[in-house]
Amino acid sequence: MIQNKLYSALSPLVSGRCFYEVVPETNTEYPAIVYQFPLISPNSALEDGDLDDFQVQIDIYSRNSDDIFNLRKPVFEALEEKFEFAERINDHSDYEPDTKLHRRLILYTIAYEG
Repeated sequence: MIQNKLYSALSPLVSGRCFYEVVPETNTEYPAIVYQFPLISPNSALEDGDLDDFQVQIDIYSRNSDDIFNLRKPVFEALEEKFEFAERINDHSDYEPDTKLHRRLILYTIAYEG
């Protein structure tokens, strides 16, 4: 499953602090990575329809802004090594004043045959 491949690619970058959709309230260590799937569409170019295009949002959170910048390229490399087709769409920084966390939002399209 694509979720397992994403976890195995990203989790070593943050000592296992890689989560689906949200950072658990019990997590107290950073940086952490969160991944989610805002859009999944079947690839209609193929007759068998087994290949889907996943839009994957990867958020890197940390109290230290250097962490989110230092993890950018390792995230890119991990995804491009793990998946045959992974294209970066967008990449920008943010700060969440409520949680006092710096955030790097990275958006990818990944073609995955499941």
